[in-house]
Parts: sequence; structure tokens; C-alpha cells
Amino acid sequence: MRDVEPAKMKRVPFTGIRRVLEKANALEAQGRRIVHFEVGQPDFDTPDNIKEAAKTALDQGVTAYSSNYGDIKRRAIARKLEAMNGLKVDPAKEVMVTCGGEEAVAAALFALLEAGDEVLIADPSYIPYSSLTKIAQAEPVYVPMDEKNGYCFDLDAAEKAVTDKTRLLILCTPGNPTGTMMDREHLEELARLEGERCSSMDRAADAFAALLAGAAEEEPDPVRRRVLEQLLYHLGRWIYLVDAADDLKKDVKSGSYNPLVYRFHAECGTLTAEDRAALAATLDSSVRAMAAAFELADFGPWRAIIESVVYEGLYAVGAAVLNGTFRKGRRRKQRKAGA
Repeated sequence: MRDVEPAKMKRVPFTGIRRVLEKANALEAQGRRIVHFEVGQPDFDTPDNIKEAAKTALDQGVTAYSSNYGDIKRRAIARKLEAMNGLKVDPAKEVMVTCGGEEAVAAALFALLEAGDEVLIADPSYIPYSSLTKIAQAEPVYVPMDEKNGYCFDLDAAEKAVTDKTRLLILCTPGNPTGTMMDREHLEELARLEGERCSSMDRAADAFAALLAGAAEEEPDPVRRRVLEQLLYHLGRWIYLVDAADDLKKDVKSGSYNPLVYRFHAECGTLTAEDRAALAATLDSSVRAMAAAFELADFGPWRAIIESVVYEGLYAVGAAVLNGTFRKGRRRKQRKAGA
């Protein structure tokens, strides 16, 4: 069978840390005493209680698949967080069990990123942040840290790195591999940065989207309710942003609030081609999320209508609003109706 390397995997180089590890292991095999600083390799044995629990499970035949949700572990984690950290969490909604931290990071990145998105990553940092971002077909944007300030995350550099494509900021504290902790003042400043630069249009749209998603509460079936919440939430975002784009000139003229004015500095009442492309990408992301939710539920006799709206109608209306033909078409229909 011919070896095939997917194009997106070619963007992920073999980590230098692993190269160093291979050399260190080779020297260790020759009898050299090696102190490992390349990977987080424990220099102590697995605790006896863990080994005994594993042996007991094998002896009792506990080797079959368990629940995908990891219910027992999630409840145990929730108890630990409350008892030792003073955090009360819902194990069913706020705890996820993964095979190590790297899988958790992968799950988050693959769920949130689209091709072409940008992710702010401290440099140096945990290597999988960058490689997983690339596998998700997004672009890592490195925020350099300086030894002079103790490798603390540079907020000024991060602010300069933010663009219209910025989707995520990965923040690791204590830092890996630097060990740097971010203090409360630093974290509060970072929260301010996110609030101001991760687009006010998102906050405004989310508020409207949450109101629309609330209509799903009347659905008795929990699975179907969750699907409807997702569909309605992203529909709400789409409606709010399309309406903002359609009303931009009118709102600027009247002095009414419009989030696109602040997001794209559109005080003149128009969006540049680059701004329209960025807004179109946001709208398309909402439509894709609606489509994903739509495919998870049976809508019976309404399926064909909803399918047409999600896969054709929303794209057509969004494109017409952004290219300026939506209002023209609406005025023509009004004139015909008047005639």
C-alpha cells in the first residue's frame, strides 16, 4: 500500500523536543545518566493504589467499553473540585473526561476553529498548541515572551497581533515550559482586552441569540431541545448581524447603535470589501452551525422547508445584504405591489 501523507499534515513538523528525547534515550541505553528536561517524564513510579486498582479491574474483567460520557469519573471530578477547590460544577454539563490534556485541547480547537482562523499562542509554549491549530487548518500567531519580564504573557504584543481573523487565545498558567504564573491584575487586564478586541458585535449578537434560543425550552425531549437551542441560537446571531448590516447606513445617519460601526470603524456607513468578507465569514460560520444542528433532528413535514432555508435561503439573503442588492430588490417589490 502506497504511503499517503495528507497535505494538512505536511504543515506539522516533527517536534524538536521529540528529536532531543530520541537522542537522550539512545544515550541512556548506553549507560549514560540522563536528566530529562525535554518532555514531562516522571522520575517516580506509578503510585501503588493506582497499580492495584488497575490489577483489580483486570482480574474482575472490567475491560469492556464504558459510557462515552464518563459519568462516574465526571461525578468524582465534580466532588473533588467542590471539596478541594471550592468550585461547584455540574458534572453533566461542565466536566469533560479526556485521555490527557492534549486530547482536551484538540477537542476545543476542532470544535471552535474554521479554516483560516487565527489563534494567539505564547512563544515559547506547549508545542501541541501550535501543531493542533495547524491540523485544524487554522493559523498559529505567536506572541513572543521575554526573559526580561519573567516570560509573562505580553498583553501589548497580543493586542497588536489581534486581527479580524483572530478566533482564540490560548493561555496557559502556569506556563509550559516557562512555569510563569499570571497574577490577578494581569488576568483582569487580559479580560478587558478580550472584551474590547474580540468584537463588540459578538457580544451584542450573542445577547439576541440567547433570547431566540430560549424558545427551545418548551420542547420536552432533552436531546431535541438541545438541537433546537443550537439551531435557534445561531439563527439569532445570523439575524442580528444581517439586520445590522442592512441597517448600517440608516443607523449611522440617525445615530442609533450598530455594532458594525465599532467592529469595523464604519462611521461612514459603509463596509470595505475586506470588512464584508470578514462579516460574511462570521455569517457562514453561523449557517454551518445551524446546518450541523439541523441534521441531528427529525423535523417531519417541516424538514424540506427548513432545509431550503438553511442551505439556500440564508446564504442568498446574506449575500444580497452584503453586496447591496437586498434593499433594491425589496424596493422593486414594494413598487410593483403599489402599482
